[in-house]
Amino acid sequence: MKIEYLYSDVTDLYGDSFNIEYLLKCITDDVELIKTGFDEEPYFVKNDDVNLIYMGSMMERYQDVIIKQLMQYKDRIEHLIEKGTFFLLTGNSFEIFGKKIDDNKALGIFNFEAIRDYSHHHNSCFLGDFDGMKIVGFKSQFSNSINNDLPFIKVEKGFGFKDNNSIEGVHYKNFFGTYLIGPLLILNPDFTEYLLKQLALNYKMAYYQDLKKAYIVRLQEFQSYEKLAEFKH
Repeated sequence: MKIEYLYSDVTDLYGDSFNIEYLLKCITDDVELIKTGFDEEPYFVKNDDVNLIYMGSMMERYQDVIIKQLMQYKDRIEHLIEKGTFFLLTGNSFEIFGKKIDDNKALGIFNFEAIRDYSHHHNSCFLGDFDGMKIVGFKSQFSNSINNDLPFIKVEKGFGFKDNNSIEGVHYKNFFGTYLIGPLLILNPDFTEYLLKQLALNYKMAYYQDLKKAYIVRLQEFQSYEKLAEFKH
């Protein structure tokens, strides 16, 4: 089992690295974590044995640099996605895989486009549904997206895409991208177990009872409010 954490030195803006830390505590198979630095060639470029590629939230200026670095590997990334390699992208990292961010070209693997608005910083809580599982989380972003034809989560409360508030994130085959920030997998233990099962790994959910209790409290709290905009800060 190999996990590659892309550009880990600049994509941990909201503690996103704890998604990987938690997975490592759950997986009982032998795992090799490969942390690709900002100026390094990704491991996946020359190796077919990577099981999961992860990238977390980053400052917007790093998006533009990472797009330039990954553009030369676009065909390789598309090949990995099509063959079923798992990708998990949190925060604004998944925008890199869309057509463009503002007027700047992105990788163009998916059809959506991201729009930045530095005059409005959006912060809120989120509640949605994926495959019958309730997903809870938090958002903090200067950008939003349009023209998404491959949604990940159905929005129940909170904010989705700019032109379609009923959907959130991108899901295609084993590619999962979401604006939800930080330790998404810790906040959603059932989704984490779903991911581990899809990866066909041997695992034991770490701290599951405590995480499940916290998840239920948070879920009930989010469900009790008419609008999660009341949580905005």
